[in-house]
Amino acid sequence: MTSRAYRKCQQILKRLIIKCGPTARVGKGAVEKQIEEIVGINQRTKNDYVKAMLDFEMLIPYSKEVYRLNWSKLAKEDMTQLTLQDFQTKLEVNVEEKP
Repeated sequence: MTSRAYRKCQQILKRLIIKCGPTARVGKGAVEKQIEEIVGINQRTKNDYVKAMLDFEMLIPYSKEVYRLNWSKLAKEDMTQLTLQDFQTKLEVNVEEKP
């Protein structure tokens, strides 16, 4: 069982991945815009959720106020944008493991 804040952070991360792609680098403004749509527009709330996403390692700092998305924090069934290369790599690993 996960907390409400963690589920909201997952929802924010999922929307960012759908909008920007799993390998994108996003600015703090883009993250705050998604937080506004899901949680609220209060500046303190936005700052708290950005800090929580950093603590949960859903956002990885890239430079000042620019983050990389850690899409591995989403459950496997929530992944909507796997690239063909990721899928092929997974198939190769499964084939090599079988005796």
